[in-house]
Amino acid sequence: MLTTFPEDPPARVVIGVTRMPIGTPVEMTALAVRDLALKEVIELSSLKPLGHASSAVAVANKVFLSAVNGQTLSEAEAGLTLALNEAGIGANLEGELQKHGTELSHAVVCNIYLDDLDEFKLMNDTFATFFSGLPPTRTTVQPFPSSDRTSGDAALIRISLWAIER
Repeated sequence: MLTTFPEDPPARVVIGVTRMPIGTPVEMTALAVRDLALKEVIELSSLKPLGHASSAVAVANKVFLSAVNGQTLSEAEAGLTLALNEAGIGANLEGELQKHGTELSHAVVCNIYLDDLDEFKLMNDTFATFFSGLPPTRTTVQPFPSSDRTSGDAALIRISLWAIER
């Protein structure tokens, strides 16, 4: 384990990129808090704890959820369509946010990691159903190769978001 975060590590997303041109800039977004007593590490029921990173963190009136998926093991083995997987993610996000005093309508930033940008419209149509009012800002990227839909592999999608408590 990194000694930088000996306990209560930050929530984070790690993405692998198959290749990048030489000289391509890499950008990271970070948010820090001065008073660590305000930081609460949250264990998500939809993700196993990683040890070196937290699945979620609450700080003051903000909740940060990292790379939430929508699959259970049995669903993953059977394969899921993008829409069903994303709908499962929406339910997982809403459930976790409600446990910590907020909801999807209070999301302000969202990052979507999608394995096939050709499915962007389908993802976008499903994503729009998560929000009745103004949606959060959003970035969508394809950080990994597409799964093989012809062999029944599930669509790979993860969503990270930041929400403000009610």
